[in-house]
Amino acid sequence: MPITFSMRIREEAMNIHIPRTAILVSSTIGILALVAAGFTVQSVGARSNVGAPVRASATGHTVTVTGHGTANVTPDMATLTLGVQTKGSDAQAALKDNANKMTAVIASVKANGVSANHIQTSDLSIWFDDQHGQYIVSHSVSVRVDNVNSVGTVLDSAVGAGANTSWGVQFGVKDTSAAQSQALQNAVSDARKHADAIASGLGVTVSGVGSASEVSYSNPIVYAPRASAAPAVSTPVQPGELSITADVQVVYTFA
Repeated sequence: MPITFSMRIREEAMNIHIPRTAILVSSTIGILALVAAGFTVQSVGARSNVGAPVRASATGHTVTVTGHGTANVTPDMATLTLGVQTKGSDAQAALKDNANKMTAVIASVKANGVSANHIQTSDLSIWFDDQHGQYIVSHSVSVRVDNVNSVGTVLDSAVGAGANTSWGVQFGVKDTSAAQSQALQNAVSDARKHADAIASGLGVTVSGVGSASEVSYSNPIVYAPRASAAPAVSTPVQPGELSITADVQVVYTFA
């Protein structure tokens, strides 16, 4: 009969009922044990400047956030693209006519305070127009104007001297270092705001910085509309402002 007794014990053991509450408690304890052992818990935001993944590790709590900063500056230079386009039944004649007009255009630009080293040929092309049976010569120069208030005067003078194409004006800043530094400082402040908000939600406080790096930096150029005909009055040109932006990624530690 010992054999029969052993078989009953096994059957009863296989039919033991484990309460569901016990299973849930066991699973919860298991998850807590995984976190305590150093597994990562992440919460990902829609955009990096809204909130980056939050990580908890065995060596300490950290949060990685991205901050965005902007600094506005007033342009102190402008670049114009001026051109002369001529046509003729003879290529040589069209080229000569173009050269004479472009020489006058360059002279007018220099007369308005632009130095020779700020004038550069950007395009010179000749082609035959089959539809109209004539040659077309196009010559363009890039002109840097350091006084943005004289852009309209330079443009008017060039058009009066023979320029019949202009591919717009682009404004810029000669030295962006100060504005870039300000944008970076603003980006760091923005990153700290995100970190403080996350820490507040978690019931902890920011204790320090683990690491920081610059993610991106931009130096935009603002374009003004192109012109193609001589105006009756002086051309008004408004340089406006340029926005220089910077982004940083900072890892903060929690206490």
